[in-house]
Amino acid sequence: MEKLISNDLKNELVKMFFISQYKDKKGETRKEYLLTFDGFSLLVMGFTGAKALEFKLAYIKAFNEMKRVEV
Repeated sequence: MEKLISNDLKNELVKMFFISQYKDKKGETRKEYLLTFDGFSLLVMGFTGAKALEFKLAYIKAFNEMKRVEV
C-alpha cells in the first residue's frame, strides 16, 4: 500500500487513501489504511484471482452501462 501511495506524483491518491492507527487487543498501536471506494477500486485492479476478476468484470459492466445511458 505504501508503495502505491509513494508513487502518487500528482497528489491524486491523497483523497483515496488515508493512513491511520488503531489499538489492538493488547493495547499496541498498529497502522491501518482507510480508503474510499475509488481507492479500493484502484487497489483491486492489481489483484488476481476469481474474486478480483469478478469485481473487474462487474466494474466494466457498470462503466459500459453508464456510457449507454449517457446524458
